[in-house]
Amino acid sequence: MRAFIYTAGKGERLGPDFGRKNKILLRFGGKSLLEWHLLRLVNAGVREVFIVTGFDRDGVLEEMDALRPRFSMSLKEIYNPRFHLGSALSLQASLPEMLRSSNNLPTLLMDGDVLYPFGMLENLLDGDAQANLLVDQRYSLADDDPVLVPMDAQGKPFEFVKGWKGESASIGESVGFFCLKDSCFKALAEITEKICSQPNTIEPYEEILREMVLEGAFSAIDITGIPWTEIDFPKDILFAENEVLPAMEKWEVRHRERAANAM
Repeated sequence: MRAFIYTAGKGERLGPDFGRKNKILLRFGGKSLLEWHLLRLVNAGVREVFIVTGFDRDGVLEEMDALRPRFSMSLKEIYNPRFHLGSALSLQASLPEMLRSSNNLPTLLMDGDVLYPFGMLENLLDGDAQANLLVDQRYSLADDDPVLVPMDAQGKPFEFVKGWKGESASIGESVGFFCLKDSCFKALAEITEKICSQPNTIEPYEEILREMVLEGAFSAIDITGIPWTEIDFPKDILFAENEVLPAMEKWEVRHRERAANAM
């Protein structure tokens, strides 16, 4: 299995106190976000990981070099020199490697700025559909603008957008993790090239995934109740350290106990 972690962006919303280094280098509980990712991925059975870099490339490469000997996986870089023009270009930069056959094994596309526990990726990989995304129905609009995923009565996503105001049977926030199999890559490549070929357009890669959702490609997997957070603002760093990290540790203990009892 393969994973592509997108971490090319500058993270300007963190402000000057934190914005001089890539967000994936932020440390929680003594580990960088990159190390947390690798721990989760190797536990989930992923053996090939691509880090899509841009801003603070040298810092990310240094951390990759430090971590590589500690993990039994292939860890490679894909560089997006145009990272300042939108994350859609990071997805475009990863397409050649992504289109290399994976023998229809799951391929993960992941935001780099998420802290989460063991078990979340397993839920995503257990999905039966050719394309799956994670949603959390416990979300807040108070001080952020999350990507929302409205779903029909069967739990099928039909939109993928910030500022959703319409009607739906249920709705969740996108975690920023996606799982695709080979049958999805042709459509993904076509949409990516269409969006990236538009002149003077700066687009996030969520716009590419949105078109696939609108075409009915994705199924949703609900992970409501699993502690996680995205790191966008300075307050998110404190929230991750003081609340999410302790909650993750407790959740993982319960998760392992349930798994042991089920054997």
